[in-house]
Amino acid sequence: VYDTSLMKTVVLTERLALSLEANIFNLFNRAQPGSPVASLSNARFGEITSSRPGSTPRQFQFGAKVTF
Repeated sequence: VYDTSLMKTVVLTERLALSLEANIFNLFNRAQPGSPVASLSNARFGEITSSRPGSTPRQFQFGAKVTF
């Protein structure tokens, strides 16, 4: 899984600056399969039926900060 961030700071005046930020999580939107069903008595034995806990599809996050 690849995450990336882009940041840019723009100086508006001598005492005022604007910082812009963009974060992208799971950049290539790759599937993260969970573990296969391990119970021999289950009809779905060996199948992957869910994604890995905590995995998410691609997400974007944007932010701005003013410093003075």
